[in-house]
Amino acid sequence: MLPPRVTGNPTQVAANKIVNNTVRRARVAARYGWWLSLEAPVRSEVRAVGGGALVFGMVFLDRLAPLYLIVVIREQEGLAAHQLALVPLTIGLGWAVAMGVGRWLSGRLSDRSRIALGAGGAGLVHVASALVGGWPAFLLLRFLGGVLAGTVAPPLTGLIFAWAPRRRRGLDAGILFSATRLLGSLVAPVVVLSVAVRADWRSALLTAAVLLLAATAAFWLITPPAPAASEAIETTAAQRREQARPVLARHGRRNITLATVFGILFACWLNVVSQTGPSVVVASLDVTPDTAGAIVGAFGIGGWLAALFVPMASDRVGRGLAVGTSTAVGGAAGLGLSLVLAVGSAPPWAPAVLFAFGGLTLGALPLALSVIPGEAVLRGDPGRAVIWPVFGAEVVGAAVLPAVALLGFLPERATLTIAAGALLASAALAKALVPPDRDEQSAEVPVPPA
Repeated sequence: MLPPRVTGNPTQVAANKIVNNTVRRARVAARYGWWLSLEAPVRSEVRAVGGGALVFGMVFLDRLAPLYLIVVIREQEGLAAHQLALVPLTIGLGWAVAMGVGRWLSGRLSDRSRIALGAGGAGLVHVASALVGGWPAFLLLRFLGGVLAGTVAPPLTGLIFAWAPRRRRGLDAGILFSATRLLGSLVAPVVVLSVAVRADWRSALLTAAVLLLAATAAFWLITPPAPAASEAIETTAAQRREQARPVLARHGRRNITLATVFGILFACWLNVVSQTGPSVVVASLDVTPDTAGAIVGAFGIGGWLAALFVPMASDRVGRGLAVGTSTAVGGAAGLGLSLVLAVGSAPPWAPAVLFAFGGLTLGALPLALSVIPGEAVLRGDPGRAVIWPVFGAEVVGAAVLPAVALLGFLPERATLTIAAGALLASAALAKALVPPDRDEQSAEVPVPPA
């Protein structure tokens, strides 16, 4: 039996309503399980975020696998530095081209369909890249796979804004991006380097591609279609494309520009650590590649935890403070890591701890590439607002700068130091981010019909 209804005082009425709802949900959970105790929109939100996290994490595991394998490819294939430099360049350029493809697909396909098409197509192409012979063919297929995989990022932002209310956008974005750190930065180096040491680097890439295909199938089964704003109004394809055109809020362009700058720095840091971390650890500590993969995997632990909790904290303390703090901590840890590796006699746990703290910077990645640009949009497809931050991150941060680092103009440890120093110096830019206007952006998640 529910507590008696309280009437009169509005505060008492509100408190009584909360108590009644809590008791009712507890009873439903005790009788039918916690899942059915959730409201229907919340269940759909959990399914959407869970499916998106699974496929996005596998996309990054598959994407970063060739970078972790560079130290093995160099040994097994005997390739020169300029040939290896083409690996991050082709992948990053593929993702950059994907932003144009994603813009064209916006309004033509649903977010769910675009994600499944991009991830599934990338998995198939990367299976082919692991099987064909010849370095030029391998690079071409990784580029095409990057074009397909890159189309996954913008509709994932649309998925968050379609299902998540404002108070949980940071949390949901953090869950999505924490999966990329868990699978891309923690699981990926351990798995692919272990397979490569025991078999070869092509077998490792094949394993990553098959995992991506399995995750894509699971995503399609788990994730519900996006809620419709109105089932009664039918629109033409041209009208849907026009409705997808974003209208920016005040200071929206400024926030998108700053998000692009941070996206470049974060992507550069992620890719520099991914491609130089194992080889620097091997050279400095005289360990095997699979041991180096385990040490660098601590970077994924820090990135995973930060990508989960930093966006959630930003829902309360603000996006700017969260971005600035995580950037400063990660940059300082990166400089300390360079110093420890320069000494060369440190125990393996010391660089592992600093790799973990260096990964804290990646907690701001979902804010820069998803939440901040998405909140700059008043109306239209928020996924389009992430195109420029992701484009800058892919072209400059993930392609050009890491490729230059592989050319050998600077020692790998010096490249790591410069990337960490740039992070630390840029932390103050977060003060220039302007919080979104609560009066301008008041839309909540539409409730789907029962």
